[in-house]
Amino acid sequence: MLRQSLIRRLARFSRCRVLIVGDVMLDEYMWGTVSRISPEAPVPVVAVRSESLKVGGAANVAANVSALGGQAALIGLVGDDAAAERLSQELELAGVRSDGLIVDRTRPTTLKSRVVAGSQHVVRFDRESDAPASRVIRARVVAAVRERLPEADVLLVSDYAKGLVGPGLVREVLTLAARSRTLVAVDPKVQHLQLFKGVTVVAPNHHEAAAAARIPVRGEADLIRVG
Repeated sequence: MLRQSLIRRLARFSRCRVLIVGDVMLDEYMWGTVSRISPEAPVPVVAVRSESLKVGGAANVAANVSALGGQAALIGLVGDDAAAERLSQELELAGVRSDGLIVDRTRPTTLKSRVVAGSQHVVRFDRESDAPASRVIRARVVAAVRERLPEADVLLVSDYAKGLVGPGLVREVLTLAARSRTLVAVDPKVQHLQLFKGVTVVAPNHHEAAAAARIPVRGEADLIRVG
């Protein structure tokens, strides 16, 4: 019965219109092999064999909605740089329009570069800014939400603490959603959890939930207390 229920719900995904607002990023992977240690320092020398790109953060959420058959619209911040262009291209390939990306010239596009040798994750480089978005940029984001919300069944806030999601933006966006009676789902960071009182559903992982409740989770009874 559960399987049949899930199948019926999956069949309805194509009618679901999801507006995602959050921190977008680009994940870059360099794949290679290690056969020696550098003579300059005790670190492995990775011979890069291939490279790949994936959308990350809120952009990955939008790509997942699209992959499940839903209709995803995305609003997020990028810099005026090559990573933004590459992110736009990858979104389009994933079936997500990139015209909701708002350029903030004061920050870089969040880019996480990983070096992987065989199955071993060697190192990761992060190029990012977590500075709060300015009032001007926040106003552009709110205007984009106001324009697109009437076409959405669900507003999904995807928070990675990279500067877009904050008290001012959340207050304005949730007010718009309440007026239009739109369901609101949130994937929050612990430091912002208190901002989302009254939303339809909040989905922290169990580590984030335990930290927010200040209760260690050692089993199901603890998890229920945290909830």
